[in-house]
Formats: sequence, C-alpha cells, structure tokens
Amino acid sequence: MAGRSETVFVDRLTLVSAVAWLELEEPVFVDAGDCYWADFDARLIMIETANGATHRLRTKPAGPDSLR
Repeated sequence: MAGRSETVFVDRLTLVSAVAWLELEEPVFVDAGDCYWADFDARLIMIETANGATHRLRTKPAGPDSLR
C-alpha cells in the first residue's frame, strides 16, 4: 500500500490511534469538522482542521512485519 489513504471526515470528536498500519505514538483527538488521512510514503498521519491548518503526526512502526 503506497501513497495516501482515503480521507476520513469527522462529524464528532474522535480519538485516533492508527490509520491502516500506521500507528501514532500517542492517540490524538480530532474535532468535529476536521479530517484526517495517512501518507504511507512519508509514514505520517495528516490532520486538516476546519480552518485549513494541516498537522503532520509521526507514527511508529506497526503491523505484522514490524520489529517490536
């Protein structure tokens, strides 16, 4: 899987800890009206707020092939 995941539009406060096989180091709340997606190439989870600001969140290795 490469590129970008499907964008998720949030309609209520949502706690996000992972998108597909990308797992955040710490879960984050995403507000209603915001959206998020995974950038698989950069291994980032992106959050875009309702006012247009974009936040890039680093992820940790996750998935069945990751070293633990």
